Amino acid sequence: MIEEVDLGPFKQKRDHGIPMRKAAYGLLEILYDRSVDHIDIDKLVEAVVNLGMADAAEEILIPCLNILAKLSTRSGVVVLSKIDAIVTGFEKLFRTNLKLVSSKQSQERAMNIIRASLRVVYIINNSAELQE
Repeated sequence: MIEEVDLGPFKQKRDHGIPMRKAAYGLLEILYDRSVDHIDIDKLVEAVVNLGMADAAEEILIPCLNILAKLSTRSGVVVLSKIDAIVTGFEKLFRTNLKLVSSKQSQERAMNIIRASLRVVYIINNSAELQE
């Protein structure tokens, strides 16, 4: 679904799968909100951490981080069980986006991702389930 377009002296990549992935993560969020009893929370956390946080598109990363924040609030123990993968994902996100902030290339996008990541870290740190 990624198309490389030749624009003369340079090439540009266009990702046509963003709307579909965005809809899929939106569906996961709705399923978690409405029927948490019928879904496997471990698989949901794995999907968000392993696939969602590895996605390069801001339109996918922000909803995934929002889902992770909800999971941290309501299912903190499951999130804590995957903390190693979450920390690795955050480390990659911070490294990539801090370079973009310092070079002023896509600065607004990078700041949005960093803000959403820090919001998740704050929620995980202050979760009532994790304080016990």
